[in-house]
Amino acid sequence: MKKHACGKISTQTKFFIYLFLIVMTIVFSSCSKQVYTTFYEEEDFTEFKTHPFKVKKGNKEPIQLIATRRCDGQTLCSAFEIKILLIRKGQFTYLKGKDFIIEADDRKYDLNKRSYKFTFDAKSKNSKGITGVITEIWTVYVSIDDYQNIMNSNSVIFLIGDEKYLIDQEKLESWRILIDHSKLVQQMDQEHQRIYKNSQGIPSTKSKQNNIIEASMKQDAEKETWELIQDSNNIEDIEYFLNNFPNSSYVLPAKLKLKQLKRNEK
Repeated sequence: MKKHACGKISTQTKFFIYLFLIVMTIVFSSCSKQVYTTFYEEEDFTEFKTHPFKVKKGNKEPIQLIATRRCDGQTLCSAFEIKILLIRKGQFTYLKGKDFIIEADDRKYDLNKRSYKFTFDAKSKNSKGITGVITEIWTVYVSIDDYQNIMNSNSVIFLIGDEKYLIDQEKLESWRILIDHSKLVQQMDQEHQRIYKNSQGIPSTKSKQNNIIEASMKQDAEKETWELIQDSNNIEDIEYFLNNFPNSSYVLPAKLKLKQLKRNEK
């Protein structure tokens, strides 16, 4: 008489179930993270980046919002500035030329000291299925004092041009975690926790904070200006770049480009 092995699971099946559970645990734990920690070994810095969220007005394309900060080496340093990215993809430009102000309770923070990047992909399709996608990126640096005041506010509104975007407080939780060391460490996996939990660094002086913020903005402006004029055949464009960014890492190719243009002009 044959015995039926009802309810019994083979060793091989148990192994695959166990493997599946491990994979799903890793996937769901990574998806549930509100802040990601990434160490860039070659550049020797750590970036802490919030999980992106989106805001939208009517039928318009959504704007993706991300906040980041970085520390030298593999340390969890004291924050002195936060970089905010506003990213929008669509058929037409929207961010370009608009004012950007954050209204937090009764205070307004003018964030028009920013950099703007524009790219066009002729092959991609937008959400409406139309070929040709424009990607706009605003990069804004906010001092830690202003950022903390905004995060501690009961009401946060992003004013982009004439339009208001009321930001859900729950969505801002990841932005609060970004500057809360204990909660930030809790977002890390065990290996990262071993490295970063006791590396809180030393606060920078106010003057050093301002210098680094200005240096970061200048570096972004330098890169974006070079990307705009590197294919230009106008001598004035190259001279403008060299006059405004004399210590740029792009000075050598800019001088070679200028020399070539002047040679062709003769």
